[in-house]
Amino acid sequence: MISVRYLSAAAAVLLLSSATRLPAVTLAAPFGDHMVLQQGVPVPIWGSGCPGGDTVKVYIAGQTANAKSDWSGKWAVTLAPMKAGGPYQLLIQVGGSGPMVPSSAANSKGGNELNDVMVGDVWLVAGVSGTPAASIPGARSTWIGVYRNSRWALAAPEMVTGQVAAVWPLALSLFEKGRTPIGLVDASYASMAPAAVRGVIWNGTPYPGPVYQSMARDGGAIRLRFQSAGGGLTAKAGTLAGFQIAGEDRKFVPAGARIEGEEVVVSSPGVASPVAVRYGYAGDPPVSLCDRAGLSAAPFRTDSW
Repeated sequence: MISVRYLSAAAAVLLLSSATRLPAVTLAAPFGDHMVLQQGVPVPIWGSGCPGGDTVKVYIAGQTANAKSDWSGKWAVTLAPMKAGGPYQLLIQVGGSGPMVPSSAANSKGGNELNDVMVGDVWLVAGVSGTPAASIPGARSTWIGVYRNSRWALAAPEMVTGQVAAVWPLALSLFEKGRTPIGLVDASYASMAPAAVRGVIWNGTPYPGPVYQSMARDGGAIRLRFQSAGGGLTAKAGTLAGFQIAGEDRKFVPAGARIEGEEVVVSSPGVASPVAVRYGYAGDPPVSLCDRAGLSAAPFRTDSW
């Protein structure tokens, strides 16, 4: 016969476990099952619902990124650039140092997991005139994800409507050309900043925005050149932000930046001999550099450390 004393102890353990289990952390609106992450650039991931000061670990495709939550429970990490591929599982672990496995099996502090995550090219769909209201029959693909109404889903007739329907033939062409997963984000339903994207499909034509091309040292500064500048570079709100610079010690510090013609000049008084620059690489980075068409530059780094 099992002792009542042991039963009471077991019940107490169960109650304590239930009391300490927290709701799953919440990711920001741009993230969910079936999402597409931008290939080839640093990818910010952010959310809330983590106990203040606790560690958040985000794992996907063999890499792990860590961050500390702030006093309000907000957190942000930046994933290193990834190659196109998938599907992957994105796992989020809160606190602890145990193995990174699905949160439902191992995380009493309320982790989370996203499934069917692809890495490819993400396009904002905006300003497409004459868009059909009806869906396109047969518009299905497991390689094209659509973000509408605050959620990601695989391309299907009920998702491929409006602006997305207008660019559907182009999306298929882009996929067939590169055999790369495609994400279509209806700008009418989304605020993606500072999420990483390839560019904007405007009136049926894809524009990538400024893309980092090369760097050159210039005394105590670094000059950056860009492709696809769209008529020239400019700064949102008139001031460039989000740049960091480092010397041979590999310690990045906030940097000042200014636009000179087709280049961005980056420097810091504390770094006399700079060797590397990062942009938009901190958690929840400011988005400031764009072209004159209003398309933002994707986050980038000049180093490979």
